[in-house]
This record gives sequence, C-alpha cells and structure tokens, in this order.
Amino acid sequence: MGRDDEVKLIAYRIWQEAGCPDGCHEDHWYRAEIIWEDDQKKKESKEQPKAATKQVVKPKPQKRFDKKLAR
Repeated sequence: MGRDDEVKLIAYRIWQEAGCPDGCHEDHWYRAEIIWEDDQKKKESKEQPKAATKQVVKPKPQKRFDKKLAR
C-alpha cells in the first residue's frame, strides 16, 4: 500500500471519529499526513540497529611461577 493510500485511510478514520462533518476534508488530510509521517519515523527508528558498543576486555594479569616455591 502506498503513502497516499495509507494517508487516505487515516484521514477517513479521523473524519469518522469527528462525526463525519462536511467541509473538513483538507484538515483531516493534513492531520493524517502528520500522523503518517510520525509513524514512519517510529518505524525507521525501530528498524535501525543500535550501535554496538565496543567492549574493552582487559587481559588478566599472568601469575608468575616462582621456581623456589614449587619445590
């Protein structure tokens, strides 16, 4: 479904919720476009993967082997 078709459905729903008044179609269309654009921004933000944070791993200190203690 294209952008205009989706906006048309949103505008129709707005018109119905307003009680089906005559002469408000431009206002309903404008409001529907704003709603559609907001929905698209939300979808885009959800689809974009979050930036992976680089995790720094510190090497563990090596244990020194003392030959004198090994006896």
